[in-house]
Amino acid sequence: MRLLQVSVKGTAGLLLSNVAYADPLGRFQPMKAYFTDKKGKSKTEGVHRAVRTLDWLFSGYWDKEGDVAVDENENNVGFENFADPYLPGANFQRCMRNAATKWKLGKDTLRAIVVTNNPFIEYDGPKDAVEMFNSRTPKFQLCSFTGRGVWVNRLLIPDWSVQFELMLDDEIMGTDQLRRIMKMAGKSEGLGTWRPRYGRFEVTDITEIEEV
Repeated sequence: MRLLQVSVKGTAGLLLSNVAYADPLGRFQPMKAYFTDKKGKSKTEGVHRAVRTLDWLFSGYWDKEGDVAVDENENNVGFENFADPYLPGANFQRCMRNAATKWKLGKDTLRAIVVTNNPFIEYDGPKDAVEMFNSRTPKFQLCSFTGRGVWVNRLLIPDWSVQFELMLDDEIMGTDQLRRIMKMAGKSEGLGTWRPRYGRFEVTDITEIEEV
């Protein structure tokens, strides 16, 4: 068993979508529902702006979770103390597994590889969510019309890199196979959402940390 550090650099912007914030029992979901449940004339421009703000905030994975405040009189929303976006290791695990199916190695990948960390996303720019939301250079938002017929706003990180740590069972899979799988994953799968248009990457370095 080997413990490896894998350095990944984006070749396309990283677009995020955190399904955890869609949990109907989550503490933030009622705040979004307050706006999305409005109908007809009550769905003002302010309501649409509030939904886009929450869409953006809740699409990110934040190591520091802050607070959200809804002003029901003004139909607007504010947030503070969200910071330090990260990428779940499960995202990289899924990415490699899907790429490995090209060589019918999907199950071997699940048995041989365990991603052990949720790395911070490295990029130039602010790490505080309020500063990121208001930034124009670089811009950390992508608002788009989906196939479901709705507008969504997502956290977009234009130039990014991450360092994953993973355990590799080299009795099941060798490092050469791993490199081939990760190369394919970077080209055809990608990380984040709306892949592979977004989230494509290249592996810049694989370093053995220790043998377990």
